[in-house]
Amino acid sequence: MVQVGNASINSNNVFITLKTNPTFTFANPTEMQSFLKATFTSQPRPTVYCAQRNTPNLDTFDCLLIYPSGVPNRKFNVDFSFNYQGRTGKRTVTVDPLTANNARIANRNNG
Repeated sequence: MVQVGNASINSNNVFITLKTNPTFTFANPTEMQSFLKATFTSQPRPTVYCAQRNTPNLDTFDCLLIYPSGVPNRKFNVDFSFNYQGRTGKRTVTVDPLTANNARIANRNNG
């Protein structure tokens, strides 16, 4: 499993895109929604929703992390994993809100 691009961050949400190899198909939406597990070593723990993209991008999952009190203002890790049909995978994604916000401000000032 690999991360695609950088994490995108706004005040209450983090968006992360992941790709798997191989591609997986699911019997129903509930099975797909419980495919990826996210674990956190630090507080606060967000609500996480991951959804598989439509054909032909069935190897791509978009994940939304919702922090009701705001995204922490420090670097943190999200550990994603799956164990499905005899296949396993994992990826640690580092989220750095300060770098993301600085990049966004620089792009806005240059564009």
